Amino acid sequence: MKKFTEAPALVATAFVMSASTGAWASDSTLKLHAAWRVSIDVDGHIVQMKANDRLIDAVHAQIDPIARRWAFIPGQVNGLPAATETNLIVDFTFVPADDDRYTVHIDDARTGGAVDSGRESPPTYPRNEMFKGHSGLVVLDVAYATDGHVTDVKLVDGAPSVADAFVQSASTAVRRWTFSPEVVGGYAVAGHVVTPMCFTVERMSGPRPPKTLPPSPKCDWKPAGARAPLHDGEALAIAPAARLRDDVTTHAM
Repeated sequence: MKKFTEAPALVATAFVMSASTGAWASDSTLKLHAAWRVSIDVDGHIVQMKANDRLIDAVHAQIDPIARRWAFIPGQVNGLPAATETNLIVDFTFVPADDDRYTVHIDDARTGGAVDSGRESPPTYPRNEMFKGHSGLVVLDVAYATDGHVTDVKLVDGAPSVADAFVQSASTAVRRWTFSPEVVGGYAVAGHVVTPMCFTVERMSGPRPPKTLPPSPKCDWKPAGARAPLHDGEALAIAPAARLRDDVTTHAM
């Protein structure tokens, strides 16, 4: 993968990200994600983009011009390309380099409907599972209507085996979410996403768990065909109307 050494100004801003936008790994790398609501014309070019994350303006000043150069395949109406609004989400990693600089790797870039609200209300840890010190990873397929409200929630085929109480709690939380759907030719499009939700004894409150516990699950899930895993509470749109024309993960930021 190509590498790019950014200016010190971008590196400095990376250290003041809020915890909700990134995480430090054990090897001193910093993983972040950027999100936009973008409008695409019939030729697949971005005509408007609005940041939809908590990254500070200085970071967006560096990465927005790069994303604007990417080409897209817009949605279709009656078999013809149509102006499309979609959500663009990019995961990237800052990797330490020489001279107090970082190289920036694009881990994944995806489009489609995105969670608009409700994710800030986490699921309740099931009481019985908490007393037992049990953990679980629930991977859900969440369908939403054109108005962004959830219409169906089910386990993803091939997801890890998990206690029913965890599934019920995660499903209840997800049903409170609303989505920002794609808009093709002026009409909102229903869709669905995959999202993992993690329950671990390290996060729960209340009585102290038993000293001897089974290992907690990894709090991420890599769907088939995805470039990077989804982390707890993140969402991947299935069959989005708009798609990136090229594999930008081979590019550098």
